[in-house]
Amino acid sequence: KRLDYLDALYPDKQYSSISVFDSYGHMVNSNSIRSEASKYEQFFNIIKENYNVKWLDLYEVSLGDYEKNGIGYIRYYRDYDSGLIKGYVLIEYQSPLLINNFAHIRYGETGSYLIADTVTRYLAEEMGWDAKVDPVGAAEMFEIIRNDKGKGDTIAIFHDMMYLGVVFGTYGEEYALENITVGPRVAQNPGCCFAAKADAPYNTLVEAAEYLKANPDAEIRVACENGSVSTLCYLAYYNWVLDSYGQEVADQLRVIAAGVTSEKRQMLWDGNVDIIFDDYYGIQQYVGVDDKQLAMKCVGLLDEIEGAVDAPTYAEQGITFNGEPFALSKDFLVYYPQNIDADFAKAVDAAAAKVCENESFKSDMAKLNYRGAYLDSSAAKDFIYNKRTEMTQLIEACPDFDYLTQ
Repeated sequence: KRLDYLDALYPDKQYSSISVFDSYGHMVNSNSIRSEASKYEQFFNIIKENYNVKWLDLYEVSLGDYEKNGIGYIRYYRDYDSGLIKGYVLIEYQSPLLINNFAHIRYGETGSYLIADTVTRYLAEEMGWDAKVDPVGAAEMFEIIRNDKGKGDTIAIFHDMMYLGVVFGTYGEEYALENITVGPRVAQNPGCCFAAKADAPYNTLVEAAEYLKANPDAEIRVACENGSVSTLCYLAYYNWVLDSYGQEVADQLRVIAAGVTSEKRQMLWDGNVDIIFDDYYGIQQYVGVDDKQLAMKCVGLLDEIEGAVDAPTYAEQGITFNGEPFALSKDFLVYYPQNIDADFAKAVDAAAAKVCENESFKSDMAKLNYRGAYLDSSAAKDFIYNKRTEMTQLIEACPDFDYLTQ
């Protein structure tokens, strides 16, 4: 279907991803974030900077193979001199194709928006809201919540980076949990995992440690992002290796600082790292494939996932912290300004409880590979404060990130 103006595609002008491809379908650039229509021109300019091109018509295409209602928008570009089509820009709108291939963004992950959007739609029905989700990013979100007047017209939905950003020193203490109001927990993402190439000489993280013990000259390079959930997951493993195998084996592990998921995967395929932090559902497209260059396997899952195959959890492998099996899911909570109206917060608690019991909501969350996980505000506050304490203890028990990259 031919379209004349990209800005007219959707009233809310929110897109899952804008990616640039060459004519062979290889990605040259992606923003890997939820984008506003006003930002798309910068990605078209990426092409203009590298090629002498003219834009062809914009077309709507079905992403039916990925989701019944999935829609993509493609705009091809042609070389002025040769007349050949040099590539295209793909704009996706809430498709699992995005979720699988662009799992992590700079300030969280695409799931943050999808969970917030899904939860808000159902909360709006219960509360009678006219609600809109604005994917502003962590820094702006912190500032908005801190300065909001607490009238109930602004809330935040965010995962563990709500407290980790402060614990890791990315954000100041003025953004600590004590300076906001914790609302109910509404969802979980249990998909955090570590993955390796299918032909790696180990199938689990424990086998990886045994491999290092048997090969003192070997090292295993692990790609994860500094100051993130991936760092926590790695620190738990490193700490366990240190306790179980000693400093020499632990020193055979080396962190390679990496960014978004697509970057980590490319590093793995190029042979620049041996293990990457990823998402269990995201790697399934590479599990069992014939292409040895792309084939992956899960070597460590951070939490239990119903129906997961060949994905040993940390707990099943005996990986512990403070003598207890280590598990980690990303927990999504509602957060309010510090001075939020108590009656409003109580009403949201009641509405969130109904939402998490709603079968349609459960079904929608399952399609996104997430799950509802309701805790009322009081229980959620205790939960997230305790989780922060445990994660802070883990961080303090391990060397800093710079040491781990040496």
